[in-house]
This record gives sequence, C-alpha cells and structure tokens, in this order.
Amino acid sequence: MKPPQDWRDAAAWDAYYLNDKSHLEKIEKFHLESALRFAPNVLASAEKRVWFPGCGMDLSPWLYANLGCNVLATDISAYAIRSQNELLYDDPMQLLEKLPNVLKEMELLKALRFQHPTIFVHDMCTPFPFPQVDMIVNVRAFHGFAPAEMSRIAHVYFEALSAGGTMICDTLNVQGPRRNDMENALQEAGFFLPGLETEQWYRQQLDATGIVYLMVMGNPIVPQWGQYDDKGGTAQAEKDRALLRSFTTEYTIRRKANALQDKEDYKPGIDKIARVIYSTG
Repeated sequence: MKPPQDWRDAAAWDAYYLNDKSHLEKIEKFHLESALRFAPNVLASAEKRVWFPGCGMDLSPWLYANLGCNVLATDISAYAIRSQNELLYDDPMQLLEKLPNVLKEMELLKALRFQHPTIFVHDMCTPFPFPQVDMIVNVRAFHGFAPAEMSRIAHVYFEALSAGGTMICDTLNVQGPRRNDMENALQEAGFFLPGLETEQWYRQQLDATGIVYLMVMGNPIVPQWGQYDDKGGTAQAEKDRALLRSFTTEYTIRRKANALQDKEDYKPGIDKIARVIYSTG
C-alpha cells in the first residue's frame, strides 16, 4: 500500500498504518545499524533530548530511549501512536536479539535505567507543544509535503530546537526539485545548512545537461532504464557519463571553499544546523 498523497490526511495515514505493520510485527528484522547511526550525535548533546516527528511505526524512539535519551515521538496518525504506546506494556527491546551485539559493535552503552519515550499525536504543521529539544531526527517524513507545508514545518522544527542544536532529515532516493524544496524550506526557516551553496550549484549543472542520472554515494550515475537504444547506446551512455564527470573538479574546488566559508560563518552554540542526508537504500 502506497503512502497517502496528502500527507496531512490523518485518516489516510491511519488506513496506511493499519495495512503496514511490518515494523511492529517483524520486530526482530528491524535494521538496527541504520536506526542507530545518529545515536552518537544525540548522546553528545546537552540534555540528550531528541524528537522523532512523523515516527509512524518506527522503533527508533525505543532504541534511543534504551540508550538513556529523553525521547519524544509524534505522528499525525492516531492509530500509529496507539500502536506505539501499546509497546509500553511490553518492552520491544527484549525482542531484539541482535541488539546487544550491535550496541557493542557501535560502541554504544545501554542505559542502566530504561526511560520510556513520550509518544503522542501531533500535526507537524502546528507548533511543538513541549520544551525545546537538542536534536530532531526526521526519518523519511518531510519530502512528501507540499512546498508551502514544508515551509511551515521547517519553522516548527526551528522553534522546537534549542540554540546550537541539529536537525537531521534522513531521506531515501529523494533528488532533484524535491530535494531543493526541502533544503530551501529549512534555510528560509533559519537553519544553517553546511555546503548548501555548492551542492545546489552541482545539481544545477548536472540537471542542465538534460541527462537522466541518479546520485549514488554523492556521485552522478547514469541508469539504463531504456534511455539508450541497443544500437550505439553504449557509446552514448559513456559520453553522458563523461559529461557528468566533467563537473567533478570544479565541484571539489567549490566544496572546499564552501567549507572554509561555512567555518567562518557558523556560530557555535547559536546557529541551528540542518543536514539533509541522502540515502540510497
């Protein structure tokens, strides 16, 4: 079942989660390493207070609470929140057999005292009703909004985050104009986005070629997908790859200069950082 077209439709999200219980019913298969990759950043923050907006059925709030973080998790779906809160009576961490080994490998220590996350219904377009947090982790719960709604949500995130805090927007295969929409909304709300000028310049140059490409590990890749015919297609594909690669040198130079400028402009303990992370799997 596909996610609702209107991401503010609570009833549609209820129906979606009612038919997609994969996280909670197949809890032992939950991808621990991926969910915990931001944990060191949260644990290094002042109060270890983290907000997971649009949490759905994700178990990440429980994992971070298991590490001693003060966790708030919200979603517009009352069904998802009810399902999450039902786990209060049966600690899901006990079912994750791989968790001790994963924590050891990632050098993360389980808290001596487990503190349940606070999980409640909340529309991200409305003000955050709790004290400010040190970190916001949005996992694939931002790109589906209309640009105007993204703008409102970005302002909510900015106000919910304490000075010097970090907003992480984890995405999956979100590229092109939609990615620009996310970044622009966050910047307009007041966030500091390291390297933004260079990254958007790079994508603009790549888009201007008219070549269909994907970004994989930060590099433009030409997929086949029928854009090249069998006759002469291989040669054209190689030409296109070469054209996309032709921007790499200037991109690298610009990125280094951008990093130096960011270092000069960034105000530690004051600026609120936003990082839009591109994941390919």
